[in-house]
Amino acid sequence: MADLDYPSVDVTLATSAPPFNSGEIEMTLQMKLTLFGVGTVIQPVIIFVGFISNVVNAVIFLKMGLKDSISLCFWVLSCTDMFSLVLLFAIRYVTNFPLYLPAGVHIDSLTLVFLIVYYYLFVYDISQLITAYIAVQKCFCVALPFKFRTTFTRLRSFLVIAAISLACLALYVPIFTAQGISEAKNAQDNSTQLLFWTSSSRANIIVVVNFWGILLPTACQITVMACLVVLVGSLKESSKFRQSLLSSPDDVSVVNGRCKDNAVGAGMSQKGSADADGSRKVRKRSKEMQAVYSATFVSLIFVMCNFPRLLISYTSLVQPEFNLLRRYAGIYILLNIFRNTFEALSSSLNIFVFLKFNTRFRNTLLGCRVRG
Repeated sequence: MADLDYPSVDVTLATSAPPFNSGEIEMTLQMKLTLFGVGTVIQPVIIFVGFISNVVNAVIFLKMGLKDSISLCFWVLSCTDMFSLVLLFAIRYVTNFPLYLPAGVHIDSLTLVFLIVYYYLFVYDISQLITAYIAVQKCFCVALPFKFRTTFTRLRSFLVIAAISLACLALYVPIFTAQGISEAKNAQDNSTQLLFWTSSSRANIIVVVNFWGILLPTACQITVMACLVVLVGSLKESSKFRQSLLSSPDDVSVVNGRCKDNAVGAGMSQKGSADADGSRKVRKRSKEMQAVYSATFVSLIFVMCNFPRLLISYTSLVQPEFNLLRRYAGIYILLNIFRNTFEALSSSLNIFVFLKFNTRFRNTLLGCRVRG
């Protein structure tokens, strides 16, 4: 095989296969069946449903208008979730890609996985940070409403999202440029071999990326869990407040979103004015609480589905043999399939939260269905 010439890159690896031989990984029959069931049957269904649901989310939020901070954040989250699912699907099925190459062109399918996986991590990290930002935003608005109610404007949230995206891009650009695929001609049979190459700096870059892969999920998990405590407490207080209004016959009661003045002897004009003012307050509070509910359950889904990633990361840290290239590669691959499935689930369930707790989202979606 001809030598490769990379004038601008100091190439340290140029082979027709990735940095390990997939055929050498030992797996029991039970592990292979589990891998097939989860990775080939369950995960693709979740990815497909998640992709469709996030397309719907993005379209509906656009139709509603990105008028406030939380709507903008949920729209961007839907977009990043959608792209992460596309890349996850590519990782799962890129193994079939060599079948569609022209005759005489060869590439190891796992080489493509090594390239795509970092783009997936890049997009998924943006989703993680946006989810954490949504939780923090609602947490501060609930804990200190008078101080932070006007802090999280649409413009400021746009700037935060832009900063998150640029920070993640700055982290992953080095790994994007430190590896790639190049052609090499085989003089014996005149075939073309697509080779995986890396620069001499890749090993150091991988150390940084792996450190980030532990630090970011941990920080997001702790942040979101702390915010969940505050949000859940707020929801409990809100529930008690509504029940106290409903149980008090002498005060303004709230029934199905309408305020009724039970005071005896009040004039009709005074009663009508009180009802209108009370109704506006209830609608405003109802909208705020819907946003809190949505943020709470989106955060809860993230916390539950993020645990497998943390478990794998810290296990790899404690047990060096738990790695794709080492002794426990089979278990590592199997658990990562579960991890990716939970990540796909996290990116797919938000539509059910929006349908349950966002009245405008639900009405807009139903309106589109009626017109359709």
